[in-house]
Amino acid sequence: MGRKKIDFLAYCRKLNISCKISCSIPIREVLEDISPTDFHVKDLEWVSFLNEGETLVTGMVIRERAGELNAKFGLSDVKRFLDGQIDIPTEFKGKKYIILAGTVLWSPSDGPCFPCLCWGRGELCLFPYWWSGRDFNVDGLLPRRK
Repeated sequence: MGRKKIDFLAYCRKLNISCKISCSIPIREVLEDISPTDFHVKDLEWVSFLNEGETLVTGMVIRERAGELNAKFGLSDVKRFLDGQIDIPTEFKGKKYIILAGTVLWSPSDGPCFPCLCWGRGELCLFPYWWSGRDFNVDGLLPRRK
């Protein structure tokens, strides 16, 4: 018995995600997403997924650490981030991306990825960060409940 396929763009429409989705490689499926959580952006803290001395880690390591750090947010939470983006520290805008490690997306050509939020042309955008053959560096942050 196979898993149910969930179309990425249809899922974003269902969640009423109204930001730009920046993706040159087609994302076909949502493999996993957490349930929506109740939070206010102003009540979050922003943490690195890197341990002291690390400069790169894999996507699987980020997923593990996000769980350990109580920092798993997903596509189901994007609307809250958009509504509360005024409370995201201004020093992150245009310099950092927010990893939503509670969701795993899939592209047939590139494999699994995380959705991330970043700033482009002055607005918050949704884009994928691919796992395949890539490591994550210090530009990414995980939102965490205080």
